Amino acid sequence: MNDEILWAKIQQHQGETFYTVRKKELVYEVVGDMLYHNLTSAGIPRSDFVKAASLNPKNTAALHSKVRGPSYVYAIITDPRIKCDAE
Repeated sequence: MNDEILWAKIQQHQGETFYTVRKKELVYEVVGDMLYHNLTSAGIPRSDFVKAASLNPKNTAALHSKVRGPSYVYAIITDPRIKCDAE
């Protein structure tokens, strides 16, 4: 998966509602190379999305201790709006 395309798709869909595995509504905004969302005040760096996508995780557990906010990263990178378009 191309890193530039992945990040462009993430930027393109900011402001839209995504859902975590536990059905929490997740809405985010991208500022530079950071993603901020409505569920915590901590930002997630672009590099964590690139790393997570390269791992091709089957669940959130595969991302624990590898990226910040694994549940949120997983919800975004596995969503059809991001994954299908970015491949």
